[in-house]
This record gives sequence, structure tokens and C-alpha cells, in this order.
Amino acid sequence: VNYGLPTRKESEALIAYHFYRLMQRANHIHLIYSTSTTALSGGEGTRYILQLQEELSQINKNVQLNFVNEAQTFELKPAPALVVQKTPEVMASLEQALKRISPSAVNRFIDSPLEFYFSYVLRLKEQDKVEEDVEASTFGSIVHNSIELLYQPFIGKEISGEVIQSMMPLVDETVMAEFCKLFDPSLLETGKNKVQVELAKNWVKLFLEFDADDIKTNGPIELIDLEMHLRGEFSYNHLTVNLNSFADRIDKRNGVIRIVDYKTGKVEANQLDATWADIQEKSEYGKALQLAFYTWAYAKRTGETPEHIESVIFSFRNKKSG
Repeated sequence: VNYGLPTRKESEALIAYHFYRLMQRANHIHLIYSTSTTALSGGEGTRYILQLQEELSQINKNVQLNFVNEAQTFELKPAPALVVQKTPEVMASLEQALKRISPSAVNRFIDSPLEFYFSYVLRLKEQDKVEEDVEASTFGSIVHNSIELLYQPFIGKEISGEVIQSMMPLVDETVMAEFCKLFDPSLLETGKNKVQVELAKNWVKLFLEFDADDIKTNGPIELIDLEMHLRGEFSYNHLTVNLNSFADRIDKRNGVIRIVDYKTGKVEANQLDATWADIQEKSEYGKALQLAFYTWAYAKRTGETPEHIESVIFSFRNKKSG
């Protein structure tokens, strides 16, 4: 109500208006619904059909309603499995794709090799669409970019509690500027988008507060870099694979290098507690694969021993876990 969001009452009124407006000048109308009871349907027609039956036929004597039950039998044959033959052309395209892929692409292969083939070998993309409402991926990018902009002036410097406090007054303006890069300001003043803007501001502030508390407990942080490009090449089954990704933040605390990845979705600790066999076979451990890659790639790039590198995730939906 505070942000001008429509309630269920307004939504139902709008649907009813369109339903009746469409049939206002029609001579013949056919309404079809399934009488089969399933998990998603009770086998009954919409309440608007009942309203036509009980009210419209009494008000307008020219209206005649006829109900007909039709029974149809369908034989569904299982679709043949889609198989991609490993022709020389396909293998050449695969080798080209493996020259630059991300850990998330590897996880997609574990989850669905066919989807990996469509996305990274055939390079089929989803159709671009104009956003009127803030999508989850866009929201995540805005939060990431806002945090990056706030910390950017302090790359190579020590971050103390006072530095964090100096960022606080800049949060609202920074977040709003990121939204305005993608949306007209008028679309951000009411409704769901307004809620998303306020939520983004709140999350960035909560992260700064978390960082301040962490510094208070464990001492200042040396900010090494933001959005560092990490890469690593290895051979597997006669194929050369080049993994690439960007680490949100790399810092140093108490002599340990931390590679921090921000997640606007919820991440549980058990998703990161995995063996190497788990990571190779189960897509639910994709985030553990990403952290393992960060540690490996940073060690290859800098010569640091993995024992001195700690890859971690900060989940905005699970902030209590740190």
C-alpha cells in the first residue's frame, strides 16, 4: 500500500474487466476448460463461467448457455532421445568453446550436457527483452556494481572502520545511479521497482555494516583488487580447457588472502562442503567448484600457496552465516 502496489482485489478486477470486455459484441463464444482433476486444477471452470450462468442469463434473456461434455483419449508416445553425434565439426566447435569458459559453464555441463551444447557450442542465446520490472539477475548486478564503486577508491589501501563509515552516506546515491543506467527514473518511483531500489540500498548498507563488524573483530583489511580476472588452462582428454572468471573482491586479513564472491541469492554452508567427486558429479555443488577455481587460479597467477588463500561467499539472503 505504501508503494502503490496493487492488491489482489485490483488484479482480479482488471482480469474480470478484460474477460467481459472481450465478449461484449460477440455473437458466439466458446469457453473450454478441462474437467480433469490435477495438482494444478480442481476440474472446474473459472468463476467467471459460473457468473455468466447465474447472473448474465437472468439479466439478458437473449443469452443462451449450452454446456457440452467432450471426452477425448490421447496416446502419448515418448519422444526419442535427442543425441548429438560427435562429428569432426562438432568436436571442432567444442574445442573452440573450451578456449574460454567459466566455472558456471562447467557446472551447466555437469547438470545438463545438452544444455551446455546449445549454450556454449552452438551459442544459442535467449531472446533479449525490454525490462519494465527489475529482474533478479539485473538486481544482483546492481548490488555488485554499487559495492564495487564504493570500494574502488581504496584498492591497494587499508580499509578500517572509519573508511566504511565514510562510504555510508554515498550508498543511496550510488545505488540509485546504477538503477538509472538501466531504467527510466519514473519506473522506479512506485510499485515493485520501488521496493527493489530500497532493498538494494538496504543490502549494500548491511554489507558495509557486516564489513565494519568484521574489521572491528579481526582488524583492518588490505584491499588487493576488485573484479580481478582469473584464468587457468589445463588439458583433459586431449582437449585444452581455458577457465575464466572474475572475482568480486580480493583482500588480505591477518596474513590470509581472501577471495570474496557476493551472492544475492541464498547460499547454505552445506553447498560448499563437498569432496572433489561431489563437485564433478553433482550440480548442486557448483558454488564449491567456483570457490575451488578461485583458489587454484589465484595461486597459479601469483605463486601463492593455496594454504594462504581462502575463497569465501557472502550470501545477502543468508547474512547471519557470514
